[in-house]
Amino acid sequence: MTPNCFVWARSRSLVLSLLTGTLMLGLERLEGVPPLLAAPLDSALPGLAAQGGEADQLFQQAGRHYKSGDYPGAIAALNGAIQANPDYAEAYLGRGLAFAALGQYGSALADLDYAVKLAPKNPLAHYQRGYVRTASGDPLTALHDYSSALFLNPHYQEAYLGRAAAKLELKNYVGAIADYDEALARNPKEIPAYLGRGSAHSEMGNHSAAMADFNQAVMLDPQKATSYLQRGVARLQMNDPNGALIDYSKAIDLDPQRPHFYFNRALAKGQVGDYRGAVADYSQTLTLLPSATKVHTNRGLARLQLGDRAGALADFTEAIQRDPSDAVAYASRGELLAQAGQRKQALQDLERGATLFRAQGKLSLHQRAMQLITQLR
Repeated sequence: MTPNCFVWARSRSLVLSLLTGTLMLGLERLEGVPPLLAAPLDSALPGLAAQGGEADQLFQQAGRHYKSGDYPGAIAALNGAIQANPDYAEAYLGRGLAFAALGQYGSALADLDYAVKLAPKNPLAHYQRGYVRTASGDPLTALHDYSSALFLNPHYQEAYLGRAAAKLELKNYVGAIADYDEALARNPKEIPAYLGRGSAHSEMGNHSAAMADFNQAVMLDPQKATSYLQRGVARLQMNDPNGALIDYSKAIDLDPQRPHFYFNRALAKGQVGDYRGAVADYSQTLTLLPSATKVHTNRGLARLQLGDRAGALADFTEAIQRDPSDAVAYASRGELLAQAGQRKQALQDLERGATLFRAQGKLSLHQRAMQLITQLR
């Protein structure tokens, strides 16, 4: 038997090039934190009067901490504001956003729930809760919040964008496009709407419409790195890896600290046969984001194409340790072990990979793994 690990590489490249588009667009929609509208308070939450006194001063102080990225400092100040006035809706809203910025979504939603309870007719409170629910991985519930915000204020541009992003997460592409259309009718220069609508068109296979939206986003702001990233994802889906490489490189030039920019460029480099460049980009991804779980598998596949079997074996092993459900890593390591004459260990890995492929619905890869198992037995 002559193992051919590149069968997994081809399949893996296809799967990740598609999934990465969705994933990275999702990061773009949710990156950053929503602004804490600190002053004046009655404009931060329309219809609520400024509280005044100590609570007001602490809230203003929290706003300064929040804007500087000092979220624990913002929480501490807002704790004081709430202690001074337990019914201070703005303080609960602000503290919820600060918790969300730290990734503490349970605490964030508890505060935002209470803010909505105190100010049920305020669209901002519903919108911010929807934002945090989307960020925490609950786009379905977030839809209700965005719709509530729009019911209270039909002209709420951010709520249209938020609801569209949630629909995109839920693969309701037609609904997402409708909301993005509404946002663009209200503001034809709304770049996030072009990027989101372009993503929806791309997922539906409407590549010409997707490229038109991404091109418009680039034209409106040639310095926005994520516009090039998302256009690159679309080009990769259109089997244009060379065009994708140009866009990914431009994105990296504009913002060299984004790990997923390098990951996407590595995918494109692999498709054009630049495996050495792909290894370099996967390595840079891990330098910027050491906790990434899928990068080792892809780097291992690229190393195989360079004849670096030891490096590939190390990457597959690390990938399995990080993600025991990584079927490609098991299958690829199994083939390498078979080549090295380690039949027992190879069978264990291939059987585990075959089981995972079947459970994940990847039936063609499951069949391929079973064929190799039969040859080894």
